[in-house]
Amino acid sequence: MTIVPTIITAPADSGSDHEHSPNTTATPSKLRRRSRATRRSTGITPTEADLDTPDKIEEMGKILGTNTVADQLRDPLLAVPIAHVYTVPPPSPELLTKLTKELDNQRRKCEEVDCTLVRNLEELRRKDLNVRALEKTNTRLKSTLEQLEDDIVKLRKMKSATITLKDENAALIRVIGKLSKRKSSV
Repeated sequence: MTIVPTIITAPADSGSDHEHSPNTTATPSKLRRRSRATRRSTGITPTEADLDTPDKIEEMGKILGTNTVADQLRDPLLAVPIAHVYTVPPPSPELLTKLTKELDNQRRKCEEVDCTLVRNLEELRRKDLNVRALEKTNTRLKSTLEQLEDDIVKLRKMKSATITLKDENAALIRVIGKLSKRKSSV
């Protein structure tokens, strides 16, 4: 559907302000606009909120033309369209059940994901506790390892000291043995 704008024109020689039919030939120098009541609507019409008092109703009727808005509200055949707030019709029962099922499915999936997240969070907390316990055990084992390494170093020193003492004892025994041979021979 295409909308073709119509221009109401007045003859060039006539200086009157009354409207002429659309069949009148137009002259570019004398174009005249339609009166407000006979113009096409731009889609902007008074809303019910605009017509909340009788004074406003009468004022709007004067602006729109011969019939008052009050008459138009009483007699729908005279009505100039009054903008109404459009409401969305209720959905069909099939659509409502389909949307309800989809909502339930999404809710179930959300609950499953929530349970999974809670389980994973608990598992992570347990693993974190295990990791902390293992870290404590690791530090304890490192400290005992350092103590054992120190003990090994001490044992090696004691072993070398023991070997030197054995050597010295063996040397002393030899010396004592030679001295006692000399004394017995002397």
